[in-house]
Amino acid sequence: MTEFPELLNKFIEQKNIHIYSMAKYCGLDRSTLYKIIKGNRRPPSASVRDKMACFMHLTPDETRQFEQAWEISFTGKLTYCRRKSTEDFLLNFSDGFSDMPVKKSYFSKELPADSPCIAFSEKDSFPAYLHAMLKKESHSTGGRMGFLIQPDYRFLFHLLSGPEFFNSTVRIDHIFCLDQTEQLSETDEYCHINYLKQLLLPFKNGLDYHPYCFYDNIRTHFSNLNLFPVLILTEGSALVSTSDCTRGILYQDPATVKMMWKLFDTYQKSCIPVLRRSQKSFDKLPWECTPSYFSADKSFPCFFTKPALESLGRLDSLKAEALKQYIPADFRFLKGALAEASGSLHLYAENNVLYLIFDDIRNTPVRLSLHEPGLLSAFEDYLTHIPAKFCQDSFSKC
Repeated sequence: MTEFPELLNKFIEQKNIHIYSMAKYCGLDRSTLYKIIKGNRRPPSASVRDKMACFMHLTPDETRQFEQAWEISFTGKLTYCRRKSTEDFLLNFSDGFSDMPVKKSYFSKELPADSPCIAFSEKDSFPAYLHAMLKKESHSTGGRMGFLIQPDYRFLFHLLSGPEFFNSTVRIDHIFCLDQTEQLSETDEYCHINYLKQLLLPFKNGLDYHPYCFYDNIRTHFSNLNLFPVLILTEGSALVSTSDCTRGILYQDPATVKMMWKLFDTYQKSCIPVLRRSQKSFDKLPWECTPSYFSADKSFPCFFTKPALESLGRLDSLKAEALKQYIPADFRFLKGALAEASGSLHLYAENNVLYLIFDDIRNTPVRLSLHEPGLLSAFEDYLTHIPAKFCQDSFSKC
């Protein structure tokens, strides 16, 4: 992503722009414009930015790049990318389950009988053993699985989203690490939101899934002299590996597996839950007629769609009056793609907890409470700064 001064310099050189003429056209003195070009002054206002784009005769694609670079420089790269990742999460929440190209060899192995300990060093062995373990355990009555692995290992969630886990009642406990500082991925996506996308897949598939996190420096934790930081557990097997999942050991000795479970349970007690199924009743909130982002917290703004509020008029008078008391006077309307996407996910904020409400693959309501401070902050920040193209102020005669 290009910073604003860098891109401005590039366009000025490419299009042979005369600085004095552009400064005069934009209503700036020449020294101020030079400071903006050199990055010694904050980016100009949006109106001045638009005048610059007009003066330089930017193409639509160049204008998009110019506006993006301006926003990055104005808000900071981390903030910009965090908001874009949160926006992408909301816009694409209803997308299908995790899908990825998978080698056939991953599904060809069976757990070897009577082999208490098997070391492996081939990169295909870990996913193959992982699939065999999960397949064997997926429909056991009263079964349990334990994962100590980062959510960016997509193959795990590909399996949990697959048909083998339909109607599974196995309890799944998952421990992973969140970085102590906010981080961007190699593709400039906000890591915590990327994790959340993956964590929701088992819930969408109707599984008994319980994610927990601890905080550390991820790069240090998984790269510096840690023998086997990855652990996969079922009732009868334990799979440990290096952080890149290429070398490790498969244990099937009952005493070893039992010891691994005790270790896992000890770790879990030191972690905090990220998402929990909530027993909170939302019957008094206007979900059925108002797909929205609703808030009882002053820090979170409240949003509705116009068609949703208009649907109140189609309810009987008693129910309509009962619902209106939960609609605050200060709210905004969603519009465009975000208004269309809001029907698949409801957000409700209360007492520093964000509730995510949606239907799973069987159309069964799922109500999750989100407690992790970093993710709460990301949603609050985006909902407070939703782009104008997605919202508008409320009107008085609603």
